[in-house]
Amino acid sequence: MRSPNTTTILLKVAGYHGDSQSFLRITAESKMPYSDAGLAFEQGRAMREQGFQCHCHNCSIRKEQMV
Repeated sequence: MRSPNTTTILLKVAGYHGDSQSFLRITAESKMPYSDAGLAFEQGRAMREQGFQCHCHNCSIRKEQMV
């Protein structure tokens, strides 16, 4: 079982990437209320709209391959 902080981070990353399948999977696996999970997802989406860079593992690999 993940810590609540880890779950929130994963939901924000899913929101940043618009990954609704991951959102549903993480929400179902965690004991976090759906409303809180939705808020974290929306915060991730908002971060992308505001121009924040993603530092998740997949994005970091892509950046290294571009260099």
